[in-house]
Amino acid sequence: MYQNIVDNFPKCEWAMMRSINSINIIFYSLYKTADQKLTQLKENIHFLRMQQKKIRQREKQAAKEKPTVMKPKGSVPKYATNFTVQVGAFSTLKTQ
Repeated sequence: MYQNIVDNFPKCEWAMMRSINSINIIFYSLYKTADQKLTQLKENIHFLRMQQKKIRQREKQAAKEKPTVMKPKGSVPKYATNFTVQVGAFSTLKTQ
């Protein structure tokens, strides 16, 4: 609507005022969007830092704990090793 006034009545006082008003609205909306994105970014950074802190605490705790050694009950039978096991981990499932 503002652009229509400016295009059809470029020398009108109202056209100038509408142009300025349009520019103000555009800049204000850009400012508000940028402000919202900055706030969101700050919240995300805070969340990530808290997660990193929790991970470091878990790693320190795990380093302090001694691993549990599992001992078999009774004797372990010996088998001939004529086989192998191959394991793979993939990020996508591709079937043929």
